[in-house]
Amino acid sequence: MDLVLPKNLNKWAIDGPKGEIDKDVKNLILSFIKNNKPILALCMGPTVVAKALEGSDYNPKLTVGTNKESSPYDIEAISIGMNSIGANSEMKTIKEICVDETNKIITAPCYMMDATICEVAKNIESAVKKLKEFL
Repeated sequence: MDLVLPKNLNKWAIDGPKGEIDKDVKNLILSFIKNNKPILALCMGPTVVAKALEGSDYNPKLTVGTNKESSPYDIEAISIGMNSIGANSEMKTIKEICVDETNKIITAPCYMMDATICEVAKNIESAVKKLKEFL
């Protein structure tokens, strides 16, 4: 790879929705969607999916958490950023996952929220359980 990408294979953490994404990562995600393969994205991972699908005919439902509960991150701003590039961001708590049945994308907030390791583990477990249903 020519581009060094910190945090989650894109530069969202530095540049927000205008940040670059590695073209191979973008192509891989597009290939999964076009071939009806499921995708699971955790924590900040949904921003990678949103960025990969930017400008495409796909408008995924994704979550990075909720602004209704405590988070060390600006969930509202991240969600608005994802919406600005074509995603449909949904507010979900640590006890919830977001499922885009049409595009077979499962997302979960995990460490984006103030949560215990047990809560995060249950959030991941719920997401993986849904992924298995898509397989």
